[in-house]
Formats: sequence, C-alpha cells, structure tokens
Amino acid sequence: MCYSTAYWARVDKIYYAASWSDYADLFDDSNINQDMKQSYAKRTVRVAQLMRGDAQKVWVEYQNLPSKTRY
Repeated sequence: MCYSTAYWARVDKIYYAASWSDYADLFDDSNINQDMKQSYAKRTVRVAQLMRGDAQKVWVEYQNLPSKTRY
C-alpha cells in the first residue's frame, strides 16, 4: 500500500535505512514479500472484491468532473 501511494504521488525515490534482514530476529517481513509474489489464489491473505457497482459510480462521477486530475 505504501509503495502504491508513493507511485501514484509520483515520488521519484524512497529512502529507507533498515533492510528486512536487519530486524529479522525481531520481526520478519520477508514472508509478506514472498506471499505478495504469489498469484492471488495462492496468497495467505485472500483478496475479494465487493461493492464494485458502488465504486464504479464514484469513478463515473469523478470522470465527469471538469477539474479532475489525471494521474
């Protein structure tokens, strides 16, 4: 989610200090990375879409705004 936000905000570069291996003895994020590389059907945390029709209505409203921003 953080990466997506940075991408959409057109952030050129993300700086960070600690890598996953630096704190693996306390908190291991590598499992998250490995899980995200799998197809949706194989991920530990399942993804399910709901209320798509309602969401599409919001996007149609946005698309019709004269002052909308195209990202």
